[in-house]
This record gives sequence, C-alpha cells and structure tokens, in this order.
Amino acid sequence: MKADTPGRNVRRAGGPRWLALTALVVALGACGGRNSLTGGSIPVGRASLKGIVVRAENTNQRVAGATLTLSRDGAVNVAASAADGAFDFGRLAAGRFSCRIDPPVAAFLDEWKWDFDIEDDQAAYLIAALWPKDFNLSTITGVTLAPATASARVGETLAFTLAVVDLSGRPAAIRPSLLLLGDVGELSPDGRLKATRPGTALLVAWLDRHAAVSRITVNP
Repeated sequence: MKADTPGRNVRRAGGPRWLALTALVVALGACGGRNSLTGGSIPVGRASLKGIVVRAENTNQRVAGATLTLSRDGAVNVAASAADGAFDFGRLAAGRFSCRIDPPVAAFLDEWKWDFDIEDDQAAYLIAALWPKDFNLSTITGVTLAPATASARVGETLAFTLAVVDLSGRPAAIRPSLLLLGDVGELSPDGRLKATRPGTALLVAWLDRHAAVSRITVNP
C-alpha cells in the first residue's frame, strides 16, 4: 500500500504548486510517539504528525491501546494510542513516512498501513480508521471525497461528503481514513473541518489502494 500525499501551507491556492501537489497525492497507494527502536529515532524537524485512531465501521468509537509504528529512512518512532484514541509524534524531520498500526487483539481489527509524505514546516493530522478483521477489502472499488475544492473563512465549518464504495457501486459500511496536510482547522472523523487559521491544505481520504483528494483554502 503506497501513497504520495504531499502538501504544505503554500501561500497561493491554484497554479503549478497545487497541480504538482495533487498529482503526487493521486499517485497513491500511512501514522503516529517518540520512543525509538533499533536504527534510531526519526530526527526532530519542523514537520509534525498527530491524530486519533478510530473504528472504520463506527468512527465515533476511539481505539485505545493500538501500537503505532512510524518509520522514515530506517529510523523508527513508536507510540500507543491513549484512552481517547489520540497520539502525537511531535516534531519530525520532513520526508516520506510509513505508518503501521497494530490494534489490540481484543478489538478484532485488522493491521493498518499507509505511506505518505509530510513536507518541511507542515503540520499533519491523521484520523486512522481501522477496519474489522473480517472485512473483505477486495470488495472495495474506490473512495469518494467531495467537494474537490473548498474554501471558508476563519470560524466557518466545511462539511465534506466521504464514502467507501463497494462492488455494487454503493457506499460500504465503513469509512475511510483522513489525512489533513496543513494547519488550517480542526478535523473530525465525519469529514467536518472547522477553519481556525488562514492558509491552504490538502485533505486526503484513503482506504487500502484507494484515495481521493480535496484542496482547501481558508481566508481570514
């Protein structure tokens, strides 16, 4: 499973920068503490990654006690999701990351893995939606996220429509994971984003080999 998901708070919405970011993201194919394993820990930098772990069939239900392994260029950081499902890897050197989540056995959830990019000076927020162990991923044909572009003013809320599509062409009973690249607001698992600061960002909805992208602009 591989995903190219770049994006930083670029200053202009539109133009070659946006096109380049979107092209990289759609080439898809993922996650998040600070304790190191063999090979050393990921260097501290100006990028960051934090988020929550939830159940894909019920994103209101947080997953506690999941082990998150984040690797970059042979360096590894490990964390465990807290009682509220939250994790925070803090400041990281920018680059290509591979994130694996191993849920607690009692949760009966499958292992989760996604590869993505975080750029320098970029804040990333991840909502990792873990699917049930008995869910058949081969029945999934795509992920949808709308609108493809969105804008708001600080204080307003954007509501995105997102779904996982199955072989019948209908929404499946699970939700995709979400990755917000750019510190422009507060994201919830249902796809709502409360705009809190001006800037631009990318929102990626992902499940297995499928992804969709939206470009976001927040004005003062």
